[in-house]
Order: sequence, then structure tokens, then C-alpha cells
Amino acid sequence: MTKDSMSPELLALLNADLEDLAARLLVAAFTPLLDRPYPALARVELAEELGRLGGVKVPNFAWSFKSQPGAGLARLTIELVLMWEEVGLAARGLRDEGEVVLLFAGETVLRDDDPEEAAREALAGTA
Repeated sequence: MTKDSMSPELLALLNADLEDLAARLLVAAFTPLLDRPYPALARVELAEELGRLGGVKVPNFAWSFKSQPGAGLARLTIELVLMWEEVGLAARGLRDEGEVVLLFAGETVLRDDDPEEAAREALAGTA
């Protein structure tokens, strides 16, 4: 699958600054879950949230990894999760192989007065 088959919105996400995108997705996806004892989301839910952040139209009932935008969003989501794991903000969970869990360091970042900036700093290694 080439980038030629991707929508302009998906291409914009792929060309975005990944640290900024990872920070924005962390805040958007996990802030509503901060009060849960085990704040976790399915990777597909993260991909859908990523699509919303970028204005990518994702079919509600026909998620597919064999075509765009699902394939591109899924791959980009995995890249962002790996960035979170590298700095200890969130990681793939133990309960379900398809989940991502907010770690304690990630919770601290999200409770900051400026969570996006705190996430960017953590991802850049300047926190």
C-alpha cells in the first residue's frame, strides 16, 4: 500500500511531528480515564482517537487493517505506543494483548497543569 492511496488527513498525521502527536494522543485518550484504577484502552480505540485528532474519517463498523485509513492509523498508533513505552508513560498491558495502559509516570504527566507540554517534555527526555 502506497501513500498515494491515503487521504490528505492521514498523510498529514504521518508527516506530523511524532513527539507532538504522541503527546496530544496521550492527553486526548487517557485524560478521561485518570480516575480508573487500571486506565487502559484497546489499541483500536487509540487508533480511532488518533483519527479523530487528525480529522481522518474512520468507518464506525468496518475497521480494517487491509485498507486505508485503518492500516495507516494502526501502524502509526503502534509507533506512538512504542514512544510512550520508551519513556515509561504508557505500555502494552498484561490483561489483554490488545490494550495499552497508562503507567504511573503517564498519570503524573496528565495531572500536570499543562499536560500536553509535560508529555512533550517527557517524550523529548527533558522532563
